[in-house]
Amino acid sequence: MIRCASSHGDYPEAAEIDYGTHLLSAFLLWRRDFAIGGEHEFPALRIGPPFMAVSPEPMRITCVETGTRETPWGPRLAKRYVVDLPRRPTHERYTFWADEDGFVLESYDDLEQIHPWMRLVELTLG
Repeated sequence: MIRCASSHGDYPEAAEIDYGTHLLSAFLLWRRDFAIGGEHEFPALRIGPPFMAVSPEPMRITCVETGTRETPWGPRLAKRYVVDLPRRPTHERYTFWADEDGFVLESYDDLEQIHPWMRLVELTLG
């Protein structure tokens, strides 16, 4: 959770950060244990394209299914999440798969999982 130093503007007093990287998505998942249908809605400070500026807005993450995904370590159990920005059009929603440790394995620009955005193919630890 991030506390804003300033009390003016439309930044909430406390918000989570969404920086458009899969590592920060993992931080959000580590703090919660999602079951199918579980959701978490929160004020978020989104940092990213097109202006790489902070955009305060609500964000909702919902766990929608479980399945097995191929990973650099072989098949792993994973959960699929849908990210919804309630103030934005529904076509801006996206989805991703994360393993039990919160590592994002795949993400898609669409809910139909036709347009992959990222797929983890290698991970080196230590």
